[in-house]
Amino acid sequence: MNRKPYPQYKDSGVQWLGQVPEHWELKRIKHLGSIRYGLGEPPSDDPDGIPFIRATDINFGKVDLSSVKRVDPNDVPWGRRPTLEQDEILVVRSGAYTGDSSIVTGDVAGCIAGYDMVLTATQAHPRFLAWVLLSKYLLESQIYLARLRAAQPHLNAEELGGFTVLTPRFSEQISIADFLDEQTGKIDRLIGKKRALIARLKEKRTALISRTVTHGLPPDAAREFGLDPHTRFKDSGIDWLGEVPEGWEVKKFSRSIQIANGQVNPQNEPYASMLLVGPEHIESGTGRLLDVTTAEEQAAISGKYFCNEGDVIYSKIRPELRKVAIASIDCLCSADMYPIRWRHLEDSSYIFWMLLSDQFSTWATLESARVAMPKINRDSIGELQVPCPAQTEQSAITNYLNRETAKLDRLTEKVEAAIIRLQEYRTALITATVTGKIDVREQAA
Repeated sequence: MNRKPYPQYKDSGVQWLGQVPEHWELKRIKHLGSIRYGLGEPPSDDPDGIPFIRATDINFGKVDLSSVKRVDPNDVPWGRRPTLEQDEILVVRSGAYTGDSSIVTGDVAGCIAGYDMVLTATQAHPRFLAWVLLSKYLLESQIYLARLRAAQPHLNAEELGGFTVLTPRFSEQISIADFLDEQTGKIDRLIGKKRALIARLKEKRTALISRTVTHGLPPDAAREFGLDPHTRFKDSGIDWLGEVPEGWEVKKFSRSIQIANGQVNPQNEPYASMLLVGPEHIESGTGRLLDVTTAEEQAAISGKYFCNEGDVIYSKIRPELRKVAIASIDCLCSADMYPIRWRHLEDSSYIFWMLLSDQFSTWATLESARVAMPKINRDSIGELQVPCPAQTEQSAITNYLNRETAKLDRLTEKVEAAIIRLQEYRTALITATVTGKIDVREQAA
């Protein structure tokens, strides 16, 4: 960040702030605007009602309206003025997102604030004040300390109003807001392109898996693994599966696999000390295990399934999420999941890849829609007709997919790391600008 500083500075008198531009002043937020609370818990859920903004809808200074809840306008106490007006500022006041904020843009005006505070700027430019609230210096030096004062992160109007911020002249506030609008806009567009790239990489990964487990290896890969490429295909007789290689057998899943029966008590040893895998511990669509802790650490009390090392763990709840993983060691899994293994083979990895395919996911999603709570029962899986190549080809497919998806995963990780660096630069730029470390008046002119 190579930008020029202000010509003259002074000691702010605040240890964590240091030197500030000579003509800037320190003021408390309560002297710059008024603060009110949002509606709180929505009294109803009406798909045709007014959008209701929650803490989880606020991210990186913006409100995401794509998945907001809605509230019946007849159930809203209008005397509390819950609807938002343009240029007001939403500040999350409780939970993991405490301190996150966003200015109210035209598409958000008219919505209802939930468990948020609403800051109306009266003695400062609202866009400038919104950028100040997103700065690292305010979030870390003051809001973070407020979070630490309670077991449940929480921020009230008195605390928010007491926070100290730097305020330049009004015209300079506008210049700073204009500069940050432009510069962060460039960064956000670049982040958007990288997220689109990640989406394409994930689509390519899924397509690779789906094609390989239903049509076999590409010709070059087949020859690499000592196999003849498939040139003739047959109708599987299964709508969701379509054509499969001529030499493959299509048979009931129950003839090839077994699903664990009988549950164990996670409060007893040795089970209490074992890792406990739930659907929340598996990344959707990739099979990647996230942070997993023991049954004892999770305070588990109800029955769980025991999984052998190498078992495929499949979530029967909401199958469209494709929560599938391979047990790397002996462990437990939630009763919402099935431990699955081949009856006759030691390596169940081929099952893992098949359960991640588009074809299986389509069938599982349609099958789960038959009941009120979307889930797959063991009888349905057992009756499912699936393609079964010979064991040598299964091993080749597994090795090929392990290798090729690893390449895509490494590329995805590099793009994700680049996004993190851009987000860090974005935060640093905001902080440097609103604390006067850089002079942007000419650049914004």
